[in-house]
Amino acid sequence: MNLGIILTSGIANSGVNTALKLADAALKKHNVKIFCYEDGVSVTKKGQEPMRNFVNVGNEIEGLINRGLDVMICGSCARARGIKENELINRVRTG
Repeated sequence: MNLGIILTSGIANSGVNTALKLADAALKKHNVKIFCYEDGVSVTKKGQEPMRNFVNVGNEIEGLINRGLDVMICGSCARARGIKENELINRVRTG
């Protein structure tokens, strides 16, 4: 089975953590793709330094990519937010 997840919220939104937990569970038996749109593109930026007691979403995404997660972002959304391609987590694709 294939599972597609669309993220439209940034790193400070609890829905992002829920989506990543879903992706983590689904990766055990399925193909999972995440598309980041609007503020969701911020979750794919390298060098995140979350406040104490907050999940480092970037590290979570890197770990999931290493397990087979496919991540693509909206290039226009990233450019509008000043995120350049060389600032993205490795293996995140722009579409």
